[in-house]
Amino acid sequence: VRYVPVPVVAGSVAISSYKIEFSLTPTFTKVETSIESNDGGVFVQQSPLLTVGRYFYTRVSAANTLGYGPPRIFNELAGVRVLDVPWPPQTIVSATQGDRSITVSYTTPTDTGGGNQEEPIQKFRLELSTSTTFDTIEFVSESPLTTQTMTGLTPGVYYFIRVFASNVVGYGPPFTLGGLQALPVQAITTPSAPSVLDAYVSAPLAITVAYKPPEQPGGLGVEILSYKIELDDDSGFHHVDATVEVFSRDLPLEGKHELTYGTRLLKTVSGLTKGVIYHIRVTAYNSLGAG
Repeated sequence: VRYVPVPVVAGSVAISSYKIEFSLTPTFTKVETSIESNDGGVFVQQSPLLTVGRYFYTRVSAANTLGYGPPRIFNELAGVRVLDVPWPPQTIVSATQGDRSITVSYTTPTDTGGGNQEEPIQKFRLELSTSTTFDTIEFVSESPLTTQTMTGLTPGVYYFIRVFASNVVGYGPPFTLGGLQALPVQAITTPSAPSVLDAYVSAPLAITVAYKPPEQPGGLGVEILSYKIELDDDSGFHHVDATVEVFSRDLPLEGKHELTYGTRLLKTVSGLTKGVIYHIRVTAYNSLGAG
């Protein structure tokens, strides 16, 4: 409790002390705690009133040689509620991978600082670290929302995730994804470009394209789901003449057009136009989309 002492005026009677009183009612029919002070403030460390969620009332009186004068009551209509920092968020609902990003969703704590969920949460703090102990924090974000997205992450790097909630008192303890067995999430990105190794006429009105998977699939263990092979007489590929999609789950398919020789992939595109010179491009796809 902080208060402004009565100003000292020349010739006036000096204030000898101040009395700070606490009660559970605004009428102070019963004073629970009474403390004297003369320095403009008092810090109450122990009191039967200081239980989380309870409302109490405070008043301050000044005394001179004649005794105490009338008190000043703080926030007489509402009182003051005893608060603690919030509990951790109940859980991290999801941590969704995006292109060099992770979107984290979580829930409000069961106890937001007043023994229930009545006290507003001001902000959530989201932290990402490459260490299970969070010795170093690589990314930090604060928001009042229950979903935040961290961007600019390094593909292939695994990040541990934790979230704090705060109220007017401050931040409480965190909730870590995976709990005691912290669970990391890998940052991924779209694949790099495949290599087009060769293209040749393999049948009437047909061209076989030889290509190689991208060197960077988007992250460690990230699967290439499919390839798109496009042929066009325009090098800008503004109006694609032929498009063929190859799904990785179908490779290799013996006896069909798709064959694999190590990392060399073959695909025959048929139904082309005689005499047309075609430009060829190949795009790889992973769970995020096209590279």
